[in-house]
Amino acid sequence: MRLFRFKPKMVKSSVFQLSLMTSIYWMAMALVETVWAVYLEGFLGSASSVGFVVGVLTLVGILTAFIAPEILSRFKDTNIYSFSLLMIGLSYVVFALTNDLFLFLVAALGLTMFSSLRSSALGIIFRDESPDNKLDQNEGMLYTMSNIGYLFGPIVAGYFSETMGIQSVFVLAAVFVFITLVRFKRINVKDVEHHTPKQSMFERLLRFAKSPDLLKAYVINGGMEPWWAIAYIFIPLMIIGNGQDLGVIGLLLFVMILPSILIEYPAMKYVKKFGYDKYFALGYAGLAAVSLALFFFNDLTSLVILFILAGIAIGFLEPTRETYFFRLVGKNEEENLYAPFMTATTISYAIMAFVYAMVINVASFNTIFLVGAGILMAFAIIGATAKKH
Repeated sequence: MRLFRFKPKMVKSSVFQLSLMTSIYWMAMALVETVWAVYLEGFLGSASSVGFVVGVLTLVGILTAFIAPEILSRFKDTNIYSFSLLMIGLSYVVFALTNDLFLFLVAALGLTMFSSLRSSALGIIFRDESPDNKLDQNEGMLYTMSNIGYLFGPIVAGYFSETMGIQSVFVLAAVFVFITLVRFKRINVKDVEHHTPKQSMFERLLRFAKSPDLLKAYVINGGMEPWWAIAYIFIPLMIIGNGQDLGVIGLLLFVMILPSILIEYPAMKYVKKFGYDKYFALGYAGLAAVSLALFFFNDLTSLVILFILAGIAIGFLEPTRETYFFRLVGKNEEENLYAPFMTATTISYAIMAFVYAMVINVASFNTIFLVGAGILMAFAIIGATAKKH
């Protein structure tokens, strides 16, 4: 079964080219995220320290996202996106070359800030290139193509880290980011003048507070982070602590991403028919069930099965959250509201990194899976009340 019908007109479209380019970028992200927790533990010495540092870095990303609208209003979205890619690539080069904690922290802060700006700029660029009647499908295609990059990244990261060391993973990631930058320049996407009324940070936040639907969309957007923190921080640390190698981490992330690739694009074609609320409830409840099962089953076979099931749930959630937001706001609001909307993911990730780190300090490691299951089920209940379109 083909995921897309590759008609010549579609392949030449800016939306497809942006999706393909983003696939290359997320290959780099998958490479890094596969080894990130292990790399941090080498600097910091403990799993709880990794959780706290990830939380602090994520808070920096939150602050960056809050000021992103000011930056986006002053510069072209395409220029912000290009410069952010350049700085992200250079940050990976630093990670590959240094063992100095201070240089690492400077590069990590830079990476966090420019990753936030990159995400905000791309979201607006992609929305501007998508007609309203194709938004659902285009978002599905974007996330599917992104996950194709994510699919192979963990396997490649596991191989390179085992044969040539973790630093080689950062070198390869930098190469992919620079390829993305070059490819983006060749697409030659035009900036759209939004004529967005300038608003202070307080006014933007007040817009969410005054609208129950926007506020709910904001909360729902942070719902996957309890799972991402488990999958990308604490499962890798558990695996390494059990004496297994990074290849096992790569395998688990590979089998998690594969089902989402198969599901996301077809699912988004029918999201209006079945309803955003059903997708949110099904997806988050599925992740809650997987997290609960992890409390009882940690052997490799169980982990593989559970990560496959997690991938199925993810397929109903990733593009749905962003599309739901764009259905609630007009184009004249997106530049002011998109970056603050995306802070939901960074805030949630920071909170969960801190929460899990504290849980590990006062209880057994496996307790984080119980905590994660409870929080994910709460998001499923909230998601079930989402506005129907």
